[in-house]
Amino acid sequence: MLGSLSGCSSLLESDSETADGESGADGASADIPARSNIVMSMSFDAVLEDQAVRSAVNSALSEQASGDSMVPTSVSEALGMVEEEAGVDPRNLNDIVLFGESENEDGEDSDYVGWLAYTDWSQAELTGLIEESRSDNDTVTTEEYGGTTVYVNDGMDDTTERVAVLGDGTVVLGRAGATEDVIDIRNGDGEAISGDIRSAWDAASGDYARIAMDITPEDLPDGQAEVAAPTVRNIEYVYGSVYADGDKRGVQFNLETGSEQDAQDVKTFIDGQMALQKDTADDPQTQEMLENTAVTTSGTTVVIANQVDVDVIKPVIEQLVTLFVAERSGGYGTSGYSTA
Repeated sequence: MLGSLSGCSSLLESDSETADGESGADGASADIPARSNIVMSMSFDAVLEDQAVRSAVNSALSEQASGDSMVPTSVSEALGMVEEEAGVDPRNLNDIVLFGESENEDGEDSDYVGWLAYTDWSQAELTGLIEESRSDNDTVTTEEYGGTTVYVNDGMDDTTERVAVLGDGTVVLGRAGATEDVIDIRNGDGEAISGDIRSAWDAASGDYARIAMDITPEDLPDGQAEVAAPTVRNIEYVYGSVYADGDKRGVQFNLETGSEQDAQDVKTFIDGQMALQKDTADDPQTQEMLENTAVTTSGTTVVIANQVDVDVIKPVIEQLVTLFVAERSGGYGTSGYSTA
């Protein structure tokens, strides 16, 4: 995200706010276009401040840095490298929201997708970053849409890589339709999410991530739609979260149905699918994950939850960081890191 923002961004002259009068993921419902049926967000602040996660990342970085002086030894050093290279403090990136459409009107996979980044970066910081980046990249051009300067990467397909930074530090990045729809909303000419997807988004919560979906059987992977269609039609919307609870870290999905009987039917279907997975899983990690996953009902809601000790997660984080660093070890420097 930092690489994309530093590569092609611009600013609105106005100091507009969201219709809810808020910035960040909590006020994003006023910015998310009505065409979206999938919305996800991540709190950069919360992840950054999770000491258990940070400790695992620091441990992996420190080990990798012992064999490569260009690898940062800690999260703090890595963030400092990004700030030195990009000219903005990455700690001022607060929330990131992904929105999109699972399929278009013809029933095909949709290319409608966009990101909203809510930041505390000043216009002066962003303006300097943009101009410096443009001087080194002649493939980035500008166009006007709705009175807003939009930066476009000419090296990509004409539906991709459009970026505009709104006056309150909100950055919109994505395909042409998604980017333009956000600008329309800010100008009072577009509609934000409503109905089931808005209900899902309002119900979602979570320290680290929140998820909202308004799904149909057609959204399922090939081969699953026929089997699952009768059950999926009972689900009105889905919302979920990734959260912390003391020394536990958890993921929870809530499937909202139309009645208690519908909820029981959905639970029965999910229980059956999980039992099938347990019988066919050939690795201990999958078996353990399935064993730790609980499926319950609460009125018209089906709740799927998985919670584990943070000590179980730490080795996974360390392995991911190690693989990430190793993948970039060929030309690893501050520029490579900030782009990553």
